Amino acid sequence: MNYPLSYKDCVAYTDAMEYLIKHFDEFPSKVPQGGPIPEISVTYYKSHRFVLTPDGEVVFGDCMVPGINKADFDNYRLEVFEPEMAGDSRSDKGGKKRGGGF
Repeated sequence: MNYPLSYKDCVAYTDAMEYLIKHFDEFPSKVPQGGPIPEISVTYYKSHRFVLTPDGEVVFGDCMVPGINKADFDNYRLEVFEPEMAGDSRSDKGGKKRGGGF
């Protein structure tokens, strides 16, 4: 995600991302069934739902901050979540900080 966000929106985006990471092993390739129409899912987190965009992309969002797509989900998991779960201090053996993250 490369959009400038206010602090409040950044917190909301990150909270939604962490919900996804903790509750979904993989980002859905299609909108989960059960919503009001096939292109919109039920609410999963606060007011966040999976939505099929006109471009055919599935995003997770609340229509207030930019939606989270598969690439965002995969990048966050790789850069932030998995190193945390492994106890990685984000530094290599030489003590130099590694780049990446958000």
